[in-house]
Amino acid sequence: MPPTLEKQVMYTLKIDNKYFNVTGRKFTNRGYVQLCVKNHPHGDINGYVFEHRLMMEVELNRFLKKGEVVHHINEIKHDNRIENLKLMRQGEHTAHHHIGMKRSISTRSLLSKRRKEMDLTKENHPQYKHVDVEKMIELREKGWSYPKIGREFNLHRKTVSKKIREYQEAKND
Repeated sequence: MPPTLEKQVMYTLKIDNKYFNVTGRKFTNRGYVQLCVKNHPHGDINGYVFEHRLMMEVELNRFLKKGEVVHHINEIKHDNRIENLKLMRQGEHTAHHHIGMKRSISTRSLLSKRRKEMDLTKENHPQYKHVDVEKMIELREKGWSYPKIGREFNLHRKTVSKKIREYQEAKND
């Protein structure tokens, strides 16, 4: 019997009353677990999604919204048991991880000043750069990869992916 080109399904997840096959598992350099789940709306270019985010989506039976973060309570990045995961807003999660940090008053004021400037102008951050997203989508439909589009627009591939996804989500709302 000839080998199949399809990846073997390890197991299936149900999120938002849709079924997703898990066909691969790997560890990132930072210690997180990623699962290969093709057709997941938040997957990267190769179809990988962080396992802790998937576990929370299965528990909630919905996809995570923009600004929602899954926190590992015991700080062990590969411990993705649901009792070790907590859903938080992004700002709440950032504040949680900065509690008790020892920074000088001058460093804190400089960070605060730069953050406020970035929030006001939003031009210092590549995700707020004004680009032709419709042109990005057109290039993607022609078969261009996210890294290639990123080089064309001087953006990171993940920023390209995020801009396209946010544009399409806004269009669908």
